[in-house]
Amino acid sequence: MTEDEIAARKRRNWAIAGALVLFVVLVFTITVLRMTANIAASAG
Repeated sequence: MTEDEIAARKRRNWAIAGALVLFVVLVFTITVLRMTANIAASAG
């Protein structure tokens, strides 16, 4: 593989890793918000 191909692979891997982290944060945030809403609804 050429240096350009290795650099392109590295950039692609970082982009995939970033998208995966963003997805995990999004799912975690939605889960916490839904749990908070359910706790507030059952307490009131």
